Amino acid sequence: MEPHEAIMHLERLRDEAYVLRSKPRLGNDFRQWHGAVIETVREISGQDSRERRDFEQISLLQQHGIDLPESFTIPQDDYYQKRLREAAEFLFLLISPFRTR
Repeated sequence: MEPHEAIMHLERLRDEAYVLRSKPRLGNDFRQWHGAVIETVREISGQDSRERRDFEQISLLQQHGIDLPESFTIPQDDYYQKRLREAAEFLFLLISPFRTR
């Protein structure tokens, strides 16, 4: 992936993380976003990269195989929103090296 493409993908995913933080549910939009982040990080850094492992360490409930009902909600200031903020910060850190090239 070319540097400008990587920046574009990572910025879009980072912005989507902030949008997801405003939603109280773990839904399909979250699952699609999470899969897109994993795929993008894999394309940029490799399947077995430290960056991919680091992202997976941000404990976003879905990673652990917890299948939550559609009606499940989490208060705005709870675990889910904090982990999404960490994910957005992580994506920002991945963007930085591409801007210095």
